[in-house]
Amino acid sequence: MNIKSKIISDVEKKHREMNYYTGDKEEHKEYEIAYILANPTNKTDVLAFISDKNSDEVFCFNPYTDKNPNRAFGFTFDDFLFDYLDDYEIVKMTMDSHIAVWCEIENNHESDGTLPKTIQKYLSYCDKHNITHKKMKDYVETDVMQFYDRTVKHREQDTFKDR
Repeated sequence: MNIKSKIISDVEKKHREMNYYTGDKEEHKEYEIAYILANPTNKTDVLAFISDKNSDEVFCFNPYTDKNPNRAFGFTFDDFLFDYLDDYEIVKMTMDSHIAVWCEIENNHESDGTLPKTIQKYLSYCDKHNITHKKMKDYVETDVMQFYDRTVKHREQDTFKDR
């Protein structure tokens, strides 16, 4: 089993064991793994972000150290994805998460056409993994890849590629 597969397997196992109790017993929750980040220099420094498909609730946990998930209050991709991309790489991300990230970029970052380096790093990931506007045009108006600066070198995103 390669590193990426092991991380994903460990996150999925821990996700099944987690209790995402929020105090609302009546409401049915559908939690899914939205995305997984890992530090390429420390394979046990992993952050899994779990979201409820029916609300804005997001939890985060490290499958190797956390007994319970931590609620990500005030969740934005600026705070809980882009801020981490200086030190972490994306291991896995759902298409729903990509759509939400593109919407956030579209709504919050396109005014002058220049994007911070961590968003450029995310767009580099999209470029390398064929995450395109065509796949999400029904949900996102702007093709945010137009802001991707291919001339900037980003730390290699292949640490956790399938081998």
